[in-house]
Amino acid sequence: MDVDICSKDSPGIDIQFEKCLERQCATLGIDLNLRSPSNMSARRMEVVFANAGSTWTEAENVRFERLLAEGVRVLPVIPDAPSAKSLPSALGHVNAFVRSLFGAAWPEALADEVLSMMWLHRRTPKVFISYKRTDSAPIASQLFDRLNHLGYEVFLDEASVQRGAEFQRELMWWLNDADLLIVLASPRFPKSEWCMKEVAFCQQRFIGIALVEWPSQIYEGQPRLRFPDVDDTTGRPVIAKAATADQIVTLEAPEFDGDVPVLAGPVDPKLPERKLRSEALDRVVALCARQRTVGIRQRLDNLIPLAQRVLQGATAIPGSQSPGDLAITSAAGVSSFVRVLPFRPEPENIRQACVDGVSHGISGCFYAENDPQDSRAEALRWLASGKRPPRPDLSEGRVWACWGDQIL
Repeated sequence: MDVDICSKDSPGIDIQFEKCLERQCATLGIDLNLRSPSNMSARRMEVVFANAGSTWTEAENVRFERLLAEGVRVLPVIPDAPSAKSLPSALGHVNAFVRSLFGAAWPEALADEVLSMMWLHRRTPKVFISYKRTDSAPIASQLFDRLNHLGYEVFLDEASVQRGAEFQRELMWWLNDADLLIVLASPRFPKSEWCMKEVAFCQQRFIGIALVEWPSQIYEGQPRLRFPDVDDTTGRPVIAKAATADQIVTLEAPEFDGDVPVLAGPVDPKLPERKLRSEALDRVVALCARQRTVGIRQRLDNLIPLAQRVLQGATAIPGSQSPGDLAITSAAGVSSFVRVLPFRPEPENIRQACVDGVSHGISGCFYAENDPQDSRAEALRWLASGKRPPRPDLSEGRVWACWGDQIL
């Protein structure tokens, strides 16, 4: 993955992002090539940092215009919305990444944005919040609002299920298409049957999980924080114990909004009624940004062998820019291009596969379906497989929806 970084009047800011992107690419196993902005060889993306009062030469504007004309992805980055007037005129029509919207989480969020533009086949992050209402409803609502404001598509049971829909079936339909499960691992979370089913569903399908854990003073140490139904025999939720360090954010008592007293004896700060302070919310947003792409890569790595097993004879395409691109030839000699996706394909995903696989007779997307009887899944297969007038720049489209070891 080739990324240029151009920084104007933003000393040190670009370095924060660069280090974060390097760490994320190393975790994902993606080769990252950070080129010098003066190197005009073939590269795929340019990240342009501007600041309030930045000025740009005519030569710089011409260069940005040329990059855009060549199809290079260019992402402007500014500290706040008013600073947009300090962008180079050539980029005035390009929507910028605004650092202030993400608070302290902006480096992780920007790295996720770049990876979404360069490596993923879905730009809008899609996450599912799993929580026990009696423990963490205020935080779940707060996180739902914050992530929606940042451009995420977020599932929260009280806001995301249409009236008249079959509630639990809708939850699993939505979860099957999520990039990440955000678990608010409060002390009584394991007592919720449906919360545990959501976790099990994600574990079985290799959907990424990010955990937010409550303060350790609830379970041990002094001073103790009281929490309903928690006593000296109650330990941390098992799911939190099983999480790796990069999957979890552990809250501290002062990170809850309002006055949380810490006294010599046990105190009851009524944590189930509290939201988080902005700094703690930034930590959760940063965790989501990091773990989203990690979860997507993990799911993709597990779907590729499934696709190769179900589509007998499917092999990886050498030199492909997209992980999960396979080729298969039928007994009748028809060649197919298959793009494995860790979510249900959108129309643009199918069309792009037909563009990228134009040298094949059939092209399309492979994904794992959890509810083959849902009319939306049937509509997707019908829409992708229809006959269309032949075009030299597109192959015939198809969707391979896998249910267990069966292609629907």
